[in-house]
Amino acid sequence: MKVEILFEDEVIGTGELNGLDPPMGVAFGPFTPTAAYDPARHAGVIGENDNDLGLGANLTARGPDGMIECAGVGLQDFQESVGEIDVSLLGISEFERYFGDHPAYKEYYGSA
Repeated sequence: MKVEILFEDEVIGTGELNGLDPPMGVAFGPFTPTAAYDPARHAGVIGENDNDLGLGANLTARGPDGMIECAGVGLQDFQESVGEIDVSLLGISEFERYFGDHPAYKEYYGSA
């Protein structure tokens, strides 16, 4: 599922949520930044180091049907070392609504 990642209502990039941890309600995948993305302001991890964001970057995610309610959105920026940035949505409310047809969801819950 493709999502937009926002910081204070500004789109800082998009994510392709193709990996799941169904029992934890977590979805993750590659992140593609826009010009508004600033690792120092938005990423919780840069390279091998935690980035102290205080209470967090206050990131949100918007899917095809609107904002996705979740416990948090995190970015892990590994551009310098492996050329990628990852996004994770944690504790997604209505997880089945968004990912009930995903193969990992079906496999975990025995409906594959």
